[in-house]
Amino acid sequence: LTFHFQLSTFNFPSFMSKHIFIALLFLFTHSLATLAQYDYRLTPDIHVEGKEFVDAQGHPVRFFGYMDTPSCYFNGGRWGWNCENSSGITPCLNYYEKLFTATTDTLHGAFCKLFRLHLEPAWIGGDQTFCRFCGKTIPLPTEAQIKADATKGACKYCHQPVFFKRGDKVIDPDGIEVSGEADTHTRSMQKLKTYLNSIFYPLAEKANKHGMYVIMRPPGVCPGTIRVGGYYQQYLIDVWDIVSKNLRVRKASGWLMLELANEPVRCVGADGKESKRALHDFFQPIVERIRANGFEGIILIPGTGWQSSYADYKDYPIHDANYGFAVHNYSGWYGGSDESFDQGRTIQQYCQQFSKQVPVVETHPIVITEVDWSPKKAGTGHYNEHGDWVESNYGTWATGNTSKWGVLYKGLIDRYTNISMTLTSTADFMDIDAYLKNKTLLPAFQTAMQEKGLDPMEACGAACFKWYRDYYYQQKRDYSEANITLKQLNTKALKDVIVSPGSNALVSIDATFQSGRRTNIAASCTYEVSNPEVAEVFRGMVVGKLLGETDITATYTDLSGASQSLTFHAVVTLFPFTREAFNPAVQGAGSITAISATILSYAAAKNGMAGWTYPEGVDIAGYDTLQVQLAARPAPATKATLRIYDQPDLNAAYAELPLATLLEAKGALKEMKKTDGTALNLSTIHHVLIHTATAATIRLKKLMLLKAETPNSIGLPDMGADAAESIFTVSGTHIPRIQKGINILRGKNGKARKVMVR
Repeated sequence: LTFHFQLSTFNFPSFMSKHIFIALLFLFTHSLATLAQYDYRLTPDIHVEGKEFVDAQGHPVRFFGYMDTPSCYFNGGRWGWNCENSSGITPCLNYYEKLFTATTDTLHGAFCKLFRLHLEPAWIGGDQTFCRFCGKTIPLPTEAQIKADATKGACKYCHQPVFFKRGDKVIDPDGIEVSGEADTHTRSMQKLKTYLNSIFYPLAEKANKHGMYVIMRPPGVCPGTIRVGGYYQQYLIDVWDIVSKNLRVRKASGWLMLELANEPVRCVGADGKESKRALHDFFQPIVERIRANGFEGIILIPGTGWQSSYADYKDYPIHDANYGFAVHNYSGWYGGSDESFDQGRTIQQYCQQFSKQVPVVETHPIVITEVDWSPKKAGTGHYNEHGDWVESNYGTWATGNTSKWGVLYKGLIDRYTNISMTLTSTADFMDIDAYLKNKTLLPAFQTAMQEKGLDPMEACGAACFKWYRDYYYQQKRDYSEANITLKQLNTKALKDVIVSPGSNALVSIDATFQSGRRTNIAASCTYEVSNPEVAEVFRGMVVGKLLGETDITATYTDLSGASQSLTFHAVVTLFPFTREAFNPAVQGAGSITAISATILSYAAAKNGMAGWTYPEGVDIAGYDTLQVQLAARPAPATKATLRIYDQPDLNAAYAELPLATLLEAKGALKEMKKTDGTALNLSTIHHVLIHTATAATIRLKKLMLLKAETPNSIGLPDMGADAAESIFTVSGTHIPRIQKGINILRGKNGKARKVMVR
């Protein structure tokens, strides 16, 4: 709507009357702006705050829709059978324009707001074999050739293992037989660049112009086992590197989400063994690559068990400020099915099992990116992902009835209002052929079920026509002005942030709105960093850059334009005792057992390494001594040592400081030699790690860098009229004298200041 007002045509009796009119006009247009935020055709930018997707004003939102893949095969040749060159682009785009028009046709009952787009591998395949580690074109050897000449089993460029043929089977570099969409050996990254611009992003953009948010998932599905440091991790890094570098993708980050993988089954560590850290270690580097390329949008993280298992993320969470989780859900999963419903399974029990397997639903937004169901139908059936026999149905992957399994599932998404969803295909939502033939918009399976005398609501098509409409209007009613107008920022819980270079920590800024709604709005604030060389802030996440301290001011502005600000302090130091900075399992399955500002205890693994990592490298050339203090002596059998690496590669040479049987150890940094006899490069330190030969409990008290000129005793700085009365550590512990590191000096007049002593 556009309104034109000409104030000069009104006869105002007084100057004050004119200002009253202007105020009323502001309130009227402000109300329009508020309503426009939830106009069906608009897609205001969204991000993650706590366990919700929210808009720019921090209002929780969630979305419902469907998935599709621009595959000739899966779409039955409806636009033709060409998915391999440019001649298929225009017919494909025209076909999806029709689908997007239909599925967002609110006049005829379709309210889809979310589209999951598969980057269909048929567009990027070929007849060449690529090394998935270095991307070079290589021959595809046979198993017989490798047995005759072992060098044939490795890439001649990067010397990593390659795909090979065993009879008519393809074996991946991890020794697993792969086929279909799990086989990546002929996928061209150059073709991905080409078709991202000509087919994939244009499809996403078309969906968005019809009012839908979009999720991109990578080409294909995971092999049976994915491994940290393995070829499939590199494949996903390469895919998302190309996607997140794309300028149009980066500009779309407010409405375009990235789902990092499809249906991992099993994930292992770099040593090939199962580990609670494996999922974190597999997906964290992919997240970091995407962020390094400048994509700021929402990232969706998968779990194992065909995206049904997420418990390991509780102990080893992904470090990022704008992510949720992509989960799959079918009849028979999480203890829910027609049969279990008949046997008395309750919604509460179903939700409890879901929460047990997907505990991140309590802390992060969730998108169920695959789900479908329809009743049994006479036929042959099939085996599902878990090897269970599933009887034939009316066209979905899973078999179930809305009045049984659907009751449990609907109860789940009503219980957890941070769950969004997409059906597994367009054909699970609508009758595509009926629409293409005569523009009749019908729910999927309706005609076939009615012919058999069945209620179409028992399948996902008709059910989701109703659910999606109801959720949309429910959310629109909740979008009240009082819910998005700020009342106050609550600052008492905000603490100093302590990080190491390259690590990060999330800030919590609690806000109360006029309706009484309280939420963490840190991701919606703008930030001013007084010393931007020391730290930066991304959606409420403080990222350490260089050693030092800085004040950071956060400002939140609501839809009315009202703003409030607060300031907090950030310290970037090399050895913070925080879960975000200290990694207890750089190598091996270590875990933190107790942590505070002054003591860190962890369970060390046999031949494990734990400590601090600096991805960009840090410069400690200005220091002379590294001092380690322990709260308990490591046993002789641990052969505990502190290892210092000046390269990212853990197989590289390192300098070493013995720790076994000691409470304190010092090393003269400028005299340290690495295991290969060369000097340690102090200007680019990448790891400071403790290595143990046996499993043990290691209790750290302090690690410090010292300069030669630092005096043995440190006096209080002159505070003038604010002379110090008490001294505290950053954790609040009272200490008798100032010490190295950060000190809180409280004056006799009650004022406090921070003092950093190096």
